[in-house]
Amino acid sequence: EFRADASYIITGGFGGLGMLVANWMADRGARHLTLLGRRGMPPDMADQVAELEKKGVTVTSMSCDTGKDADVQRVVNATNTVATPLRGVMHAAGFLKDALIDEQDWAGYTQVMAPKTQGGWSFHVHTQGMPLDFFVMFSSASAIIGNLGQSNYASANAFLDGLCAYRRSIGLPGTSINWGPWADVGMAASTDEGAIARWKEGGISLIKLDDGIAILDRMLSSSTAQLAVLDIKWRKYGKQIDPGMEPSMLLDLLPKKAKRQAKGVSGKKAKGGDSGESKVMAELAATPKDLRLNVLMDHIKTSVVRVLVLDPNDELDVHRPLTELGMDSLMVRELSTALGNALSIKLPVTLAYDYPNVEAMAVFVLSKLKIKEVTDAPKPAAAPAAAKKATPTSSPAEAAAAASATKASPVVASGPRVSDEPLAVLGM
Repeated sequence: EFRADASYIITGGFGGLGMLVANWMADRGARHLTLLGRRGMPPDMADQVAELEKKGVTVTSMSCDTGKDADVQRVVNATNTVATPLRGVMHAAGFLKDALIDEQDWAGYTQVMAPKTQGGWSFHVHTQGMPLDFFVMFSSASAIIGNLGQSNYASANAFLDGLCAYRRSIGLPGTSINWGPWADVGMAASTDEGAIARWKEGGISLIKLDDGIAILDRMLSSSTAQLAVLDIKWRKYGKQIDPGMEPSMLLDLLPKKAKRQAKGVSGKKAKGGDSGESKVMAELAATPKDLRLNVLMDHIKTSVVRVLVLDPNDELDVHRPLTELGMDSLMVRELSTALGNALSIKLPVTLAYDYPNVEAMAVFVLSKLKIKEVTDAPKPAAAPAAAKKATPTSSPAEAAAAASATKASPVVASGPRVSDEPLAVLGM
């Protein structure tokens, strides 16, 4: 239970996630909440604040740019009174400005990082002499598993993870929670359906509100400096990572390298001679040369529909520039990666810019593929000299040895069974 005679600060307090946390704290006994927004309380939040007050909560609405130390100091001083001393901070403020790293600039980095990094540090500095019950940083899973276009956001949240580890090391409370995307609130609330669909395709689903709050309730009393919370299917997520590129802290959770290679996740040859050839490449090999372009265009159209989240029943014009359909730089990168993985080939990240429609793209990609002709398949090799034909006088053991000598060794997938928990909570 939260103290009725203490005050608590929630940054990003007027966002969907901040308001969800405020109501949870009110239900658990908090009676003095300071909600912060960059410009104070938006007019359309008045009704929700009134509902909080009906629960017996004194709500103080304040404007605060957490990227400015003076703003944070002002808020901390105003909140920490003799009657209701400050006893906890929930830092849930954040800002997104996604772009590929070669399209980023320092102004954009600062815009994303300041609310997180400067805000977290300023709250640390201005509260470190206070007996806080908790100091919770709402970090992001992007700091652990990454996310396309979010090098700035991932960096900012990684700082919060390190800050809480530092606070713990000097005897102060600090918990950084690397949240996956929430349903209906937080950053995901303003994310387009296409991106959410791509997350799910990669094994990451949205955290249900009740599940997230229940976990936050448990994490508040945790002695761990950093925890990650995601609704994730590790097998599905692991398929999009090339063997050898796994984040080291996730190695025990992902399917083993040999198993993923055997399933054709990587274009590299799997141990034991399995080439891991994709279904698309096999289909192209079995198709007459004059029809391969059509087969490849059909595959590219399927990938484009998935990336852009278009209606699969609508006919896609193979001559129409993909940018006219809404493909941005992040989607261009995603399409290139998806096609490269499916065809076991390295494709330029600017593929959809250099070859702007499906037909042009297919012509280029087909010229780069090395397709093994079905008619050119090698003839079975002759049995080695050591594997002589068994004679009628051979013993059963000798006959078995001769037969086994001509067989290829099977690919054996090893490693422990990987659990697909509906919701993963990791102590980092």
